[in-house]
Amino acid sequence: MDLITALPKTAKGHDSILVFVDRLSKAIRCTATRKAIGAQETARLFKETVLRHYGLPEVIIADRDPRWNSLFWRSLFQSLQTKTRLSTAYHPQSDGQTERANRTLEEMLRSYTHPHGDDWDTHLGDVEFAYNSSEQRSTGQSPFYTLHGTHSRTPLDLYNPRATEENPAAKNFAELMLQGHQAAKAAIEQAGQRQKDAYDKRKASVPFNQETGFFCQQSTTNTKAEQTS
Repeated sequence: MDLITALPKTAKGHDSILVFVDRLSKAIRCTATRKAIGAQETARLFKETVLRHYGLPEVIIADRDPRWNSLFWRSLFQSLQTKTRLSTAYHPQSDGQTERANRTLEEMLRSYTHPHGDDWDTHLGDVEFAYNSSEQRSTGQSPFYTLHGTHSRTPLDLYNPRATEENPAAKNFAELMLQGHQAAKAAIEQAGQRQKDAYDKRKASVPFNQETGFFCQQSTTNTKAEQTS
């Protein structure tokens, strides 16, 4: 569970997104909310966003936010026999795959919500669908496939513009839906590319010497050792 904050405030007063990530499939469920949300409101959103679709989880992993560490939250989930494990934010040792999923999703949402201004909360379903339909590196398949055993049928693959020619309202709705999915898909690709670029910058480049059969750093060390001996 994660709360993404500091997003553009919408006409409905939303400035944050509450996100739930399934540790196995990496499927997400997300809902627009406010940064000032309390523990009881979070529990209500959990019931509406997760419980009714999947039932109660055995464990919920979240950062050390006072809301998740409150007496109400701990008492509620203790009564439901669901463990709450609090981790340090961006601490991969706690649950690396979920942390990476959260970061990818956060980058994706921030790039997606920016052009939408004060109505991004009305397009949040496009983001969730696009994310769950995209292949995850950790599993090699999409969350949708992991959960349901089949690939999702998407508007981008199946849309037939001729079928809506007789009804302008249907055509307009379909085109807006396509635009939303295209924007969400582009946001996923941008987030993945940013993460790749950040990883490549941190990764040291060590050239391989085919003649010696060693990496250059190791070869240099061996050469110095030979000279010393």
